[in-house]
Amino acid sequence: MDQTTINKLNANPHKLKASSRDFAKSLVTQWEKYGKLSEKQAIWADKLADEIDCFGVPDFTKLFEQPEDKPDYSAIVEFFAKAAIKLKHPAVTLQLKNGKPFKLALNGPSSSKAGAISMTDGGPYGANKFYGRISKAGELEPYTASAPIKEEMVRMLGAFAKQPAATAAAHGKLTGKCCFCNTPLTDPKSTAVGYGATCAKNFGLPWGAAFKEVA
Repeated sequence: MDQTTINKLNANPHKLKASSRDFAKSLVTQWEKYGKLSEKQAIWADKLADEIDCFGVPDFTKLFEQPEDKPDYSAIVEFFAKAAIKLKHPAVTLQLKNGKPFKLALNGPSSSKAGAISMTDGGPYGANKFYGRISKAGELEPYTASAPIKEEMVRMLGAFAKQPAATAAAHGKLTGKCCFCNTPLTDPKSTAVGYGATCAKNFGLPWGAAFKEVA
């Protein structure tokens, strides 16, 4: 937590819930008076700043209900393994509630965790935020300390494991981008499906008339 967080709280009270605005104002006053916040206050300041960041952002995670049973993450590992037959670096980029990318990428043979699925914010190697991984055995190994993000991850991963085509389609229709190649959807047929024909072929998913049958 730093001055940037305080500036965000001070400039955007309208982006907070009405019940949180006075509290945010008190945190700003505390910072301006003493130049610091307590550990608990700093945690709350960061939470309120996240709420501001999420203001007006479509919640992709609400498109899918929380799975009632434990998701079979091994299905995601198998999905990527099949894609690796045609692609050197198969990846899927979805979206967190705050609008930031949530990228799944298959670890290559030179990795110490070869065959596992790494989960990051999609940034360049060495500068990205690591959220955890799905082991080659299909076990979820979350790393992030943020409970809300863990919940979003479980929800999205559960949906993707059960219905990869529907999850990819929902993401594409919400963001206008194919979740596999992360490029804008411009072809009318691809826009209607939610991902492109080439990616559908590479990842073994239905497209066109075949997609309508399972949609």
